[in-house]
Amino acid sequence: MVVWNKMFILLKRDFHELRRNIIFYFALFSLFPIIAYLLLIIPLSGLIATDVRYLNWSLPGIWIVCSAMVSFYTSSIRIFKLNYETIQIDSILASPIENYTFLISICLRG
Repeated sequence: MVVWNKMFILLKRDFHELRRNIIFYFALFSLFPIIAYLLLIIPLSGLIATDVRYLNWSLPGIWIVCSAMVSFYTSSIRIFKLNYETIQIDSILASPIENYTFLISICLRG
């Protein structure tokens, strides 16, 4: 129960950061799949000839790939900010929070 309370505190801090940058994250989550669809799927639909409609059946792949890439991007940006732009990593490592709790909170944020 104590681990979840510590993780909840870290996630609450990340939620406040998300609220400050809501326009950036909304644009990232909505425009990235659209751009991938326009730049990858539409040009490839002319090259790939199958019995099923390639344009329709490629959308689940775009959703999965884009969500994985956005999750990786947001997690890596958070780790980069903690390590290099701010000095928060020193205070986090000095606190009684375990390392795996900290890593799980970053993964859940992604």
